[in-house]
Amino acid sequence: MGAAIWCDAQHNPGEFLAQQPVISIALLTPALLLAHGYHPLADDGAVYVAGIKKLLNQRLYQTDAVFASSPTHLSIFAHVLAALLPWAHLPLPWLLLACHAASIFLFLLGSWRLASAGFSHTVRAMGSSAARCVLLTLPVAGTSLSIMDPYVTARSFSTPLAFFGLAAVLDKKWMQAVLWLALAALLHPLMAGYAAIAMLTLALVDRNAWRSVALLYGLG
Repeated sequence: MGAAIWCDAQHNPGEFLAQQPVISIALLTPALLLAHGYHPLADDGAVYVAGIKKLLNQRLYQTDAVFASSPTHLSIFAHVLAALLPWAHLPLPWLLLACHAASIFLFLLGSWRLASAGFSHTVRAMGSSAARCVLLTLPVAGTSLSIMDPYVTARSFSTPLAFFGLAAVLDKKWMQAVLWLALAALLHPLMAGYAAIAMLTLALVDRNAWRSVALLYGLG
């Protein structure tokens, strides 16, 4: 069997990589990290880092305690990293880098999972996921947000979780969809709310419930 896989990889590497999404995404992840860069203290990345440091040492940021603690109130992200730091035996900058790389991997895996729900051909699904590689830092229309920030925040993980939830809706796996949405909400309640709207819209469109879609967006 191993020889057969090796021969397939030698004769048709594109098809092989498309059928092995985890391997393909693992190879793409460091390339994306180098191409798009990593800026751990840019924008709200610095706020999350301050929140993690505040959880680790309550004596820090006494004057600006409210600001430093703001990302710790409605999200478990900073709490998880603060708890993970002593266990990982890594300095905080290295842990943040590892989490950023992991979030890119999950983003691409979630993209592939979502594409697989829409494309029956594995090469097309992987191509759709790979196309997102060049779009990661593209600003979303009408917002100041990039598709994925060049630093790690709670949104770095809530976004791929939303992709998994949307794919579950397309596959009509409702319990999985609810689970993914709940996990996203633990990390980033606001982004989970947007994901819930998208998931509900997909479910209604799949049932041809256009009046309900119109009512939903009319109320919005």
